[in-house]
Amino acid sequence: MNVKALEKIEKGFIKLDWKQYLKIDIFPIKELLKIAQSIDSFKSNRRVKEIILFRYKNLKNIYVTIHKLEFLDLLEKIKNRLLAVEMYEECVSIQKTIDKVKTYKSYK
Repeated sequence: MNVKALEKIEKGFIKLDWKQYLKIDIFPIKELLKIAQSIDSFKSNRRVKEIILFRYKNLKNIYVTIHKLEFLDLLEKIKNRLLAVEMYEECVSIQKTIDKVKTYKSYK
């Protein structure tokens, strides 16, 4: 979800930076793939500056977000984690997303 949409829906929420709260090495693979899919769906939207990666289930109004300029960094880390567990087919799709992200002017 785009953070701008969240601002319209919910007041008084807390945004946390993904670098501190998303531990790639212990985060479930299934959830990492969902995050990669959400980045893939927002990668070409020029209006999006920041998206929500996930929300804590037990803590309402707390969201982990990522800025658009950091998409490449997160995708590379997810790809490296998938390589470590030998999920090569998923790595190929994430690499395609990385290649597409690199072509957009807003990432340069």
